[in-house]
Amino acid sequence: MNRVGVCLQTQTPTLTKRQRPVMEVIIMADKPLRQDGVIIYGLVDPRTTHLRYVGKTKGTLHTRLLSHISDVRRGRVYIPRHKWIADLILCGLKPEIISLEDVASDVWKEAEQFWIAYMRFIGCDLLNATAGGDGITSFRHSDETKRKQSEAAKRRYLSDE
Repeated sequence: MNRVGVCLQTQTPTLTKRQRPVMEVIIMADKPLRQDGVIIYGLVDPRTTHLRYVGKTKGTLHTRLLSHISDVRRGRVYIPRHKWIADLILCGLKPEIISLEDVASDVWKEAEQFWIAYMRFIGCDLLNATAGGDGITSFRHSDETKRKQSEAAKRRYLSDE
């Protein structure tokens, strides 16, 4: 299994983007990264370059980042991760997303738990509410449930107008 070590350097808010210390990524590869697995990623605060959240995605990093931002723009601000992203958006910023590890889909839970534990161990102030590995990957809503969710979303959208 590949491990990607990340050293996140601190920055002072007065530095310009050009002067910002670059994240140093060291890849210790014993085999090529998998293309059909799960990406363990981190969300980084662009003001401090500190890692704030570790998660997983089966899609692209760009799509996952947009999903986090979309959650907040739709009014989800009831957990610390959402509140942090909302604060960034108010400042005209958005989190940066980095890939920590690409793993097979049958071991993502262990990998996510490893990265959360490791990053906390080295002093990252993560916003993760759990130790990781508790996401849902194979659950599929029934057609009836999807229909009900769609109707509820349409009612919410129409009530906002």
